[in-house]
Amino acid sequence: MPISSQSCLKIAPKSRNATTERPYISVVIPTLNEEGVVDRLLGDLLQDATAKLEIIVADNGSTDRTPRIVEALARSQPDRIRLVQAPVKGVSSARNAGAKHARGQYLVFLDADARISPRTLLDATAEMQQRGLSTAAFRFISGSDCWGDRLIARLFNMGMGLLQHVAPTAPGSAGYLVLRDVHERQGGFNENMHFGEDVEYLRRASDGTRFRLLKRGRIMLDMRRFHSEGRLRLLWKMVFGTVIQSVKPVLINPPFEYAANHSGNDPAERLHTNAHLPRVLANSYKIVARWPRLVPAELASPSHFFKRADGQTDIVKLLNERGAHITPYCLDDHRRRLLLVETPETVDLLTADPFFYEAQRDHAIRIHAVAYGDLERLVDALLPAEQIPRPIFLHSTGRCGSTLLSQLLATTGNVQSISEPDFYSQAVLLSRMAEGRRDEELRALMDRCTRLLGHHLRCRDPKMTQPLIKLRSWCLFAAPLFEPLSVRGDHVFLYRDPLPTINSFLNAYFSERQYRIWRRLGLDRLLLSTLGSIPHTRKALGATVPLFNHPEFHRHGRASAVAYFTLQWLSHMAESARLQRTAPPFFNAIIRYEELLKDPGPCISTLFSELGYPVTGLEPNAIADLLARNSQQGSRMQSKGQYLLSEREEQQVLALLERRPIGWYEEGTTSPVAYKGGVSHAQTNLT
Repeated sequence: MPISSQSCLKIAPKSRNATTERPYISVVIPTLNEEGVVDRLLGDLLQDATAKLEIIVADNGSTDRTPRIVEALARSQPDRIRLVQAPVKGVSSARNAGAKHARGQYLVFLDADARISPRTLLDATAEMQQRGLSTAAFRFISGSDCWGDRLIARLFNMGMGLLQHVAPTAPGSAGYLVLRDVHERQGGFNENMHFGEDVEYLRRASDGTRFRLLKRGRIMLDMRRFHSEGRLRLLWKMVFGTVIQSVKPVLINPPFEYAANHSGNDPAERLHTNAHLPRVLANSYKIVARWPRLVPAELASPSHFFKRADGQTDIVKLLNERGAHITPYCLDDHRRRLLLVETPETVDLLTADPFFYEAQRDHAIRIHAVAYGDLERLVDALLPAEQIPRPIFLHSTGRCGSTLLSQLLATTGNVQSISEPDFYSQAVLLSRMAEGRRDEELRALMDRCTRLLGHHLRCRDPKMTQPLIKLRSWCLFAAPLFEPLSVRGDHVFLYRDPLPTINSFLNAYFSERQYRIWRRLGLDRLLLSTLGSIPHTRKALGATVPLFNHPEFHRHGRASAVAYFTLQWLSHMAESARLQRTAPPFFNAIIRYEELLKDPGPCISTLFSELGYPVTGLEPNAIADLLARNSQQGSRMQSKGQYLLSEREEQQVLALLERRPIGWYEEGTTSPVAYKGGVSHAQTNLT
């Protein structure tokens, strides 16, 4: 829960023995107007209540809400975090002031815009002990995925690695780790220096002791100074300082201006910000080009765009102003951030394309990157708990008419239908690849993404009609992620008979001519066998089609595209049957596609009745119009309308189905479902 309207930062529970144990690590963070930035780092460091560390924030005269944010945390956890005031202006003075209050054996000096976890810090001190190091620093990972920023991080790592044995050089943003005795013996940072003071300190502290870059763990380099000053200009300053300081370490008057603060927090802008809302900063990028899409159903990814850095944005303020045109797009899990795309005012993403993620990608003009740790404060500010709509999640076997059903439901006037927001798809793959170890974290992340999506829908339609979120089929395999922490959702499952489902998958990827060539040359067998022999891709394919790696079926899954899609259908049907046998059953309603087509009006009415929602605005003409056209018209996954399965392939499908009967549910364990007759029909087909 938020601790105050100023910080809204989640507090980790106190360690039972924290007040009696001496902190093992003292983290010193200098600040100057770092509201919206230092909050993020403190949230990271406070996640682990058992970590043996204390946090000392040394403020250098901030005029924004930075001191109030830290004071609120310090009152809640006085044994873990403290705020001190530096008596003299300057980052060196702030670091020294913080170090004077330190009690830990190791001092860690971090910039306020760093991103690092307590576990990484603990592992670092353990490595220092193993290697006999008195001083150390981290290698970088770029906080931006722009190619120029990634190159800068690589150059830094290479330069620091080459110089560590002869002339230790690392910017303060690399996160210095120093034995407290060494720091005190050297007298701390030179308070007369305002440029290169970190390198000068490092060389003094490592004189006569052992310094090395750490092999394990990385610190995230915030690129905001590079974006505000210009990459080449700032690199020149750093190269100049490195060369000069190799001869004369103490550099008092550099021949250029080097601002002490680079937060980008404009006081004039702060005056126009709602004082009751937290400030959450996002890194913004302007999209200059897009990568060509090679795979029709390719997941949303940070690598789909060429981007140019566009500064930092108060995302709370921006979403309040333009929430109808900013939506969560995908996870950049490597950098632990959510990417939101901004689209033009003339584009309605719910109607611009059959698939939400394709509309986002095709129409995006900007990207805003928000750290995972900032999402809770963001959604609490945008969508209070009492305003959260109850979502309906539509699960399916894939290629079974779920796009059509979501469009049909949207004709009622009660539903805003969103087809395949891809951050859900990514979260499921991350969960499966981690074998469930990250489920608690990912569930909280999905809850916050769902609320951001709800904010977008509210801005798009202030009436807040019911959100129906159609998921990719493999989301079945991490169903607990779709039970939001804020409000429980309803779940509907749609399936289709196996042969038309498998044929529809083939139609999405091949024309009749292409398919015959692939089968004649055995290219599908070659591709599946190759992917199945590579550990990472084998695991990824098993995440979406578990029977692909099952000992009884793995040989079949590599034999042909038809066999692979058969195992996909079987995997989904088996998992849905398992979920429905839980207590209480997972699905509120189950629908068979063939029954939906036969009588769509009564089917939709029955569905809404089972979910407990009123049915209004069900227009027969609108339903007829939808049924008369391809529901995926214009999409890259549009079916070509050809029947590709040969009689022999049909027999292969049926032979595989006989090997794995699906028992949907036991008598007396079901919840009310739509079209139970359709379920028994599927059971008959498989037994």
